[in-house]
Amino acid sequence: RIDLFDEQSCAGAKFSSAILPPEMIEKIETDQVQGFLKYWKVQNDKDLKKKVAPKIYLEQGIVKAHYVVKSFRTDEEGKPVEEGLPYKLVHASESIDLWSLGVLAFTLLTGEPLIPSTRDDDCASGAAMHILHSWGTQPEVLIELSRKIADDFAFDLVWKLLQKEPEKRPRVASLLKEHPFFNPRIFHPQSMDAMLFEDVLERRSSIFENLLFYGRYKLIYGPPEHRSQTSVVFRAHDLDQQADYGVTFDKADKNEDGNLDLKELKRIASSIGLDPALLLKGSDAISKEEFVGICKRQLGDGPREVVIKLMQKKNQWDRECNARKENSLNQKYVVTAQPVIPPEDDIANAKGRGDGGLNVIVEKFLKDIKLGNYVIVMPAADRNLHEIFHQEQPNIDAV
Repeated sequence: RIDLFDEQSCAGAKFSSAILPPEMIEKIETDQVQGFLKYWKVQNDKDLKKKVAPKIYLEQGIVKAHYVVKSFRTDEEGKPVEEGLPYKLVHASESIDLWSLGVLAFTLLTGEPLIPSTRDDDCASGAAMHILHSWGTQPEVLIELSRKIADDFAFDLVWKLLQKEPEKRPRVASLLKEHPFFNPRIFHPQSMDAMLFEDVLERRSSIFENLLFYGRYKLIYGPPEHRSQTSVVFRAHDLDQQADYGVTFDKADKNEDGNLDLKELKRIASSIGLDPALLLKGSDAISKEEFVGICKRQLGDGPREVVIKLMQKKNQWDRECNARKENSLNQKYVVTAQPVIPPEDDIANAKGRGDGGLNVIVEKFLKDIKLGNYVIVMPAADRNLHEIFHQEQPNIDAV
């Protein structure tokens, strides 16, 4: 629940965090946690302290972030106490209610909560708050949620209400008057507004395309892996490649003896991106269980992690592509390029739209760097600090 006192009041005096929009969720640093807890120490309400306490977000058992709601306590006159808070308060507005309406609509249409929540409609964990805080930057989350709404008009309504940017959420009055979900007869295919009907249907597919770079790559938010005057390298997940290593093994096991020898491994080495010697480890053959286990440890159990190299100059791109084709490169030392080479025009269009969060990465990390239209996609490989220092020679302050 959110209290709306007047036009200038702040949101967050009372809340249910699972129905709050992204702008109401704050990520605080570890050294800010004690100060935040001290701010609430004057309160004697144990339930309130528990409700506002920072929630920890973990990745593989490692603390990655602390999340809180931009809430506040009031003084004796009922005014917000801002001193001691690690964030600015958010003014109550219709856009906050519009997000909550979108959450309610999603729940009514699917029978599920938008965000994992408690019976009090609070975020169930730090992971749930992470979803809200990073809303719009995790395409796989949005795609999975949208697949749960079969009706195109209903999907379009929820999508409009759950926009990350508050100013992009349409007002209720305009939705009731103009949206096809509330006016199905007006927007029937046989009506005068058939073009608008088609526009809604096409928008759904285009949304999915723009969530991913080139329709398949989920860019990992953060600084690029490498950058120079003529090229930039991004890390990403290839959502079209989620390998089933068991199936890969079975296809390579021509004699069906349940093992792969060196000759059989060499046939599939380029497709999985691992050196056969790494798989055999001095033995003559490898079992299916061992093969799957090593592949999962080395390559991950999910979408393939790749790097995308965007190059400005075609002659440099041609030279690198040809060098890979014409030379027998040892996979123990050199990662192989994937055979998928997106056309130059498609990359230019995806780059221009900022698909897959590219616009956010550019704005944050690459304001003065020009991105090229020539692309090479390779399996991701770890880099060490020694390699980065000698190849890129960064300023000591940037290391």
